[in-house]
Amino acid sequence: PIHAKHIITVGGGNVAMDSSRTALRIGAKSTLVYRRAREQMPARKEEVHHAEQEGVNLQLLTNPKRVIADENGKVVALECVKMELGEPDESGRRSVTEIPGSEFQIPCDAIVVSIGNRPNPLIPMTCKSPMKLFLCPVKPKMHIGTGMPTLIPTWPPCVRKANSRAW
Repeated sequence: PIHAKHIITVGGGNVAMDSSRTALRIGAKSTLVYRRAREQMPARKEEVHHAEQEGVNLQLLTNPKRVIADENGKVVALECVKMELGEPDESGRRSVTEIPGSEFQIPCDAIVVSIGNRPNPLIPMTCKSPMKLFLCPVKPKMHIGTGMPTLIPTWPPCVRKANSRAW
C-alpha cells in the first residue's frame, strides 16, 4: 500500500488526470504540475474539470526542476519554476519559457511522472530485468523449483502505463 500524504503528478494528459484523482482516492493530498496553460493540456476538458472538482490542486505554467530528498533518499519536495507562454512554434503550439528567479518548492512525499507516449528511456537503462518495463525495481531471487533466477518486485509495479512511473 502507498502511505503518501501528498502526491504530486507531473503531466497534463488523461493518464496524469487519472493518477492525480487516484491519489485523492487513496487519501493523499494531490497536486498536478503542468508546464503549460490549461488551454494546452492534452487531457480531455471533462477530465480536467473532474480532477479540479474532486480537489486536485492544479499548478499550471509550472515546470519541475528537481526532486529534493532527505539524507535517507526519501522524497520531501519537488522544486519547480514558473513558466510563461511565448510565441507559437512551427507546429503552432505556443512555446514556454522559464521566468527567471521564480523557483519554489512544493513539499511532497511521492511523485508520479506521467508525461509522453513512450517509456522513459531511464527505466530500461537503469533496470536489469528482462521485464524492465513492468517490474522496477526488482530483486533477483532463486526459483525453488528450477534453481533459475527469477525477479520479484520489491514493491508493486512502478510502471502502470508506458508513460507513468512513481517514485
